[in-house]
Amino acid sequence: MVKIKVNIDKPDPPKRVIHKHKNFNNFMDSYHKFHTQDGIREMWYRDKKTLAYIAIAVVFILLMLFSKDENPENNQDNTTPKTEQEK
Repeated sequence: MVKIKVNIDKPDPPKRVIHKHKNFNNFMDSYHKFHTQDGIREMWYRDKKTLAYIAIAVVFILLMLFSKDENPENNQDNTTPKTEQEK
C-alpha cells in the first residue's frame, strides 16, 4: 500500500517566487506578439522551416490543379478510330 502525504497547512512561497509568476507585462508582450498582424508576420519570418513547408505545399497543390492529364486512356481522340465521315 502506498502512503500519501497530504500537506494541509503548507506555508506560502516566498514573495520573490510569487512575483516571478505575476509578471503581467511579460504576459501582455507575448499576447501582443502572437495576436497582432505584426506579431504573426514576425512569427512566420522567424520560423523558416514552417514557412518553407507551407510554400512547398502551395506549389504542389498548384501543380496538381494546373497540370494536364497526358494519359492516353483519358484522351478520347486517340482511342477511337475516326471514320471517313468524321475526317
